[in-house]
Amino acid sequence: MRIQVITVAYNRLIPLRILCDCFMVQTDSRWNLSIIYDGLPPNEIIDLIGEYEQEPRIHLYHSESRNGNFGHPNRRMMLNNLEADKDDYILMTNDDNYYVPKYVEYMLNACSRSIGIVSCNTIHSHFDYDVHYSRLFEGGIDMGAFIVKYPIAKLVGFNHDHFSADGLYAQECATMARTQNLEIVHLTKPLFVHN
Repeated sequence: MRIQVITVAYNRLIPLRILCDCFMVQTDSRWNLSIIYDGLPPNEIIDLIGEYEQEPRIHLYHSESRNGNFGHPNRRMMLNNLEADKDDYILMTNDDNYYVPKYVEYMLNACSRSIGIVSCNTIHSHFDYDVHYSRLFEGGIDMGAFIVKYPIAKLVGFNHDHFSADGLYAQECATMARTQNLEIVHLTKPLFVHN
């Protein structure tokens, strides 16, 4: 069981380094970080990821051209192409976000074969860095605040490109989890910082 992290990136070198480093210092090593750059990455991004070349869990991909749309087309592409174990979980996030060092540990400790989704609270920039209570519906959660079992994520897909598509993805994943009689767990700890 691992967390497969899909990160969309564009033109934010220092925040991307911080995101990579926050996974490097996780207390639980069960994660993979797939970074999908929007269009051809500049040399600065290639050099940055090159600094992690000894780390087999960090990978850089890119779309053929710049897609925009909040990175949603690249999320869809990565989710469609990702191959993972049936017990893995998918986390989608942006290159300017941050996860506390025990994020992977806390999230995976809440998982079992009967758990479809685990969410956590967020320290959210849209609320002046106050704690946001995450809820699995459109407008109620950022995609970086929940993990969803890989088979559910693949069945649901990432289907929308509008601003709040991440919340709709969460809502669709929750509906699918319930139809498969899988539980949904919420951790009240704010383990995720949205920037």
